[in-house]
Amino acid sequence: MRPAFTLPLVILPIVALAACAPPRQRVEAGLLQGGVQPAVARCMADEMTRRLSPGQLQKLSRARAMPGEPTTNLTVRDFLERARRVGDVEVVGVTTAAAALCAALN
Repeated sequence: MRPAFTLPLVILPIVALAACAPPRQRVEAGLLQGGVQPAVARCMADEMTRRLSPGQLQKLSRARAMPGEPTTNLTVRDFLERARRVGDVEVVGVTTAAAALCAALN
């Protein structure tokens, strides 16, 4: 008979590795999940992780969709609206600049 704790022991290393992913990869993954094009997401993640502190990135990661708002295929406007909810002027400025720069380059 197999022990009941087998599944959690298999999942635990995967969760731990995801949590240890470099901030740039986590930011890029979040942008991709939101529907940002891969090249733009890579560019934005580079800019944002270079210019924002880990604490600011953490605040931004908690900016969730409000009821009725889209959760995928976000427009730049949708994404920036969520960034504004963080209440950090620097986060909004860096996110806006990264979105504009990366959209223009790609």
